[in-house]
Amino acid sequence: MVDKLQEIISKRCDEEDENEKLKTEIAQLKDKLRKIEEEHKKQISEGLKHLETADLNHKEEIQRIKKETLQESRGEISRLQELVKEKEGEVQQLNKQLADANHANHNEIVKLHLEYDAKLQKLQRNRIKPQSAQTCNANNEIFRKKLQFAKAEAQKEIAALKTKISELERKLQSAQQMPAARRKRF
Repeated sequence: MVDKLQEIISKRCDEEDENEKLKTEIAQLKDKLRKIEEEHKKQISEGLKHLETADLNHKEEIQRIKKETLQESRGEISRLQELVKEKEGEVQQLNKQLADANHANHNEIVKLHLEYDAKLQKLQRNRIKPQSAQTCNANNEIFRKKLQFAKAEAQKEIAALKTKISELERKLQSAQQMPAARRKRF
């Protein structure tokens, strides 16, 4: 019986030793778990701070890019407005030149009409004079040849003047039609 009691006591001591050992291990594991939790909390906290910093930097970068884009857009708009004003000035200048050219062409046509009328009257007067001179028989043949030559020259001159007048009128009409086409284009 003493052996049994000794065995029981021995077992109990072994169990108490094992129990103490297990308690120590549990305490160590709890401590280790606490340290791991603290480390994880610290890492999570650092991660959140890093995320907040990155978010703040990202927002600042977005604001900077928006500001730069807005400034560039405003600069481009003002440049285009200046270009439009410049082109409008050029259009006005071209319209003025066109009006001046139309006026000059009109004056040229009037001048050519006056020249044509004056030469026509001169030729008609010259035609009448030789007819009255036909009464003189001695110079009749000479005057007749001169008259034919003068008529031929007058016809050539009249044809040249008519051609020039029609050409100038055509130019004037095309110049008057051109501003309408240009205005439609702009």
